[in-house]
Amino acid sequence: MKSFVICLILILPAIVLGFDCKGNVDGVYDVGCKVFVQCINGAENVVECPVGLVFNKNTKLCDLPTRVPAPCGNVMDCSNKKDARYADLTKKCTSYYTCNGGIYFGHNFCPGGNVFNEKLQTCDWKYDTEPPCGTKTT
Repeated sequence: MKSFVICLILILPAIVLGFDCKGNVDGVYDVGCKVFVQCINGAENVVECPVGLVFNKNTKLCDLPTRVPAPCGNVMDCSNKKDARYADLTKKCTSYYTCNGGIYFGHNFCPGGNVFNEKLQTCDWKYDTEPPCGTKTT
């Protein structure tokens, strides 16, 4: 569990660094279920939701998962899953969720029209991802 948290700490800035406020209108932009970016005069302010809360796209605030629409409001069953990230097939693989120790750790979105590649455990181009999420043939 400790290594998972350390991994999240290392990966999270890399995910957010992919979002650039330059050229975007001031406002709030979602980059995942637990994190959002506030753009103010072209500068990014990364905000992480407190434990137990997720980002609500409708209110642009952190909120209880029971009051948040899918996919962030969804709680996936991880009780029989290995520690990994899994494509959310209900969202056409444009998001994924994380399971660790049988516990659901939330959804994240794939940027730029990408889909989640379970084999590589990252968001990828549809043509480089095998079905059911992509079109790549082996």
